[in-house]
Order: sequence, then C-alpha cells, then structure tokens
Amino acid sequence: MGKKVERGGVERTVYYDEKRWALLEEKRNVAKKIIFLLEKNGISARTYGSIARGDVTQESDVDVFFTEYVPSYKVELALEKEYTIYKREIVQATPRSTPKAYLYLDPSEKVCVSFPLARLLKNEIEFYEFGGTIGLKEIDEGIRKKGVNKRLMLIIPKEFGHIERSIIGKEAEVARELKISIETVKERVRVLSKRDEIGRTGTFLKFIVPVEENVENFVKEKALGNWMLRRIFDERGYF
Repeated sequence: MGKKVERGGVERTVYYDEKRWALLEEKRNVAKKIIFLLEKNGISARTYGSIARGDVTQESDVDVFFTEYVPSYKVELALEKEYTIYKREIVQATPRSTPKAYLYLDPSEKVCVSFPLARLLKNEIEFYEFGGTIGLKEIDEGIRKKGVNKRLMLIIPKEFGHIERSIIGKEAEVARELKISIETVKERVRVLSKRDEIGRTGTFLKFIVPVEENVENFVKEKALGNWMLRRIFDERGYF
C-alpha cells in the first residue's frame, strides 16, 4: 500500500536507532558502488530520494541517475563489468515527459539506474532536487540533504535523525529552501495528491526492451508508430 500524503500543519521529530543508521549505510554503499563504477567509466551520476535525505526504510529503492544523455551501450558496458542487468525499460510518464531508460540491477527491481533519452526540461531536472540528491563525495562525507518524500513531508536532516513537516500550503517556502521553482513544487504536490486520492496514477508509455535490442533503436521504432513520442524526440532528441 502506498504512503498517504500528510495534510498541512503536520510536523514531527524522528529519532533514528542503530538499526536505521545501519540500514542507511547499507543502502548508501549500494549506491556508492554503482556511482563509482559509472564515474570510473566517465559517466557522472548521483542518487536521490530517501538515500540522500536519510529517511530510509527496508522498502527504500536505490535509485542512481544522471541527467545528460549517454549512449545506452556505454552505460550497459560499464555496469556489466560488475552487475547483471535484469531488465531494461523505457518509460514516458506523460505525453510531454522526456522518455527515460531504466536499467534494473537486481531481480526484485529495487536497484535501478536511469537516464534520459532526450533533453530534460527544467522541471524534470528539479524533480530530483525536490526529493534530495547526493553524489559520491557527499556519500563519503556522510552528508544528508533536505528533500520532500512521497507523503509531501519536507525532511530536514538532523544529528539525531530528522524533522519532517508537511509542505501543503508552504509551497513557496519549500521552493526557496530547496532552491527550485515554485512551479515544480506545485506540480509535485498536484501529482502526489492525485495519486493519494485515486491510487497509483498511470504511466503514459512503458516498454520492456528485449534482450537482443539496442535501447535507442527500440525506442526509435516505437516512435514511428506514436506521434506524441516522436514529437518529443523531434523537439529534444539526441539521436
């Protein structure tokens, strides 16, 4: 079951026990290994979400991403030096969203590397900052970043754990605090509130890339039969 959005005015203090600190370190080490491997192969990457903020649970995914297009074969060659890629997906969240490739590095699909297949819009880049992001240096230094979780709670890291408060009605304040546009904050509030009301919202397009196919060739073929997907590549495409 998804986590419910917290309504305006909610604020609480959360103390971490040793088990939670150990879980955070464990998940950060997974992200660190992937980021290090990518960067060793010339691909600058980061991780985002609860791993960056610190409010991890056993169910937290390890999401590594980069915002500049890199040919998929280069990404796969780098990862396959130490990982098996269990699944490759192409996802376009909405008709105007930039299609992204998702490479899953474990059978349960809890560890993922994602990257854009066309030029990202400003709000798509700010999406990561909304949730909080960190890179290799910050992982090494134990830095945690402010960000908003799926319950629309701003997580403010503290030595003892974190303080969390609802962002409903405080969108402008949160935008300033995270150094992103208020439009991005309002969009995330709208999307996550809608998901809370009607259940998980659908994805516009999602394709599993066959093992024998190249990601770019596969998505080009799909674009031939879908004018909305084709339009994105015409406007923002790299290849």
